Amino acid sequence: MADFTRRGVLRGTAAALAAAGGLGVLPTPAAAAAGSGGDYPFLQGAFTPATEEVTAYDLPVTGRIPHELNGRYLRNGPNPLGLEDPSLHHWMLGDGMVHGVRLRGGRAEWYRNRWVRSASVAARLGEPYQGPVPESDFANNTHVIPYKGRVLALQESGPMPYELDGELRTTGTYDFGGSLSEAFTAHTKYDARCDELHAVTYYPTWDHVRHVVIDRTGTVARTTRIPVADSPMMHDFALTGRYVVLFDTPVTFDMAAAEAGALVPYVWNEHHPARIGVMRREGGPVRWFDADPGTYYSHTLNAYDDGGSVVVDFVGFPSPFFAAGRG
Repeated sequence: MADFTRRGVLRGTAAALAAAGGLGVLPTPAAAAAGSGGDYPFLQGAFTPATEEVTAYDLPVTGRIPHELNGRYLRNGPNPLGLEDPSLHHWMLGDGMVHGVRLRGGRAEWYRNRWVRSASVAARLGEPYQGPVPESDFANNTHVIPYKGRVLALQESGPMPYELDGELRTTGTYDFGGSLSEAFTAHTKYDARCDELHAVTYYPTWDHVRHVVIDRTGTVARTTRIPVADSPMMHDFALTGRYVVLFDTPVTFDMAAAEAGALVPYVWNEHHPARIGVMRREGGPVRWFDADPGTYYSHTLNAYDDGGSVVVDFVGFPSPFFAAGRG
């Protein structure tokens, strides 16, 4: 049977990510790959992977940190661990690494970076993995959010969120009290007024996407299935006081590419129309609008209701967008 988990679909031929031993602060084969001189755009420039986990205290500060800034500044991103063949690497597949700076009282108290400990990453670091291995085991590499005192590393199209503690140690997967059983998203939207966390989730073999609402109890309160054709990569969405806004772009799952072992089996599909959908937050029918096929709708920045209109600020760039391309 074909493996259409995130691990199977989006890793393709990623047997290249072979096991790497070692404990603690770990220099990895990624360092050799990054400095090998080959033309590997996903291992150079902004994509150059960190090769160690570092903890540093009492960081030097240039200028002044306002005393009012009290908390942790975190970011997540793909950072391959134990990469043996750089030609088989794609930036979407790098193991997630969360970086953090702790600010308090005008000081930068610490910096640390940690790989997200999926079962695969834990094995390559020579560490035990607590609990059963999830079906879609992936070191979530796309986003990191606070949620009700927790830190969650997020990924779309399969994996559960991974929870981190205050020092960025992975404590395990997080399924919202057992209420989330399938794919989640990288880009949630939190409504502080209603204490609701919203997500639009997709999966390669679904004939729909799902609008998921997690209510103030921290559990999934409602899931609305929205039919779509061609299994599009619906990476982000927008949320207003009244509506959910969907971006159905011509980046779609390609079964033939997946069966052939493509690293990222999503293609620019000229036969899939670009459109924007508007649905009431409580569910119901979606009103679809034709969208500019010359623009790839990447990430949303803000959205709000303005009388009878819905306004969305977004990041876009000229299409086509080749998900499996070379950057």
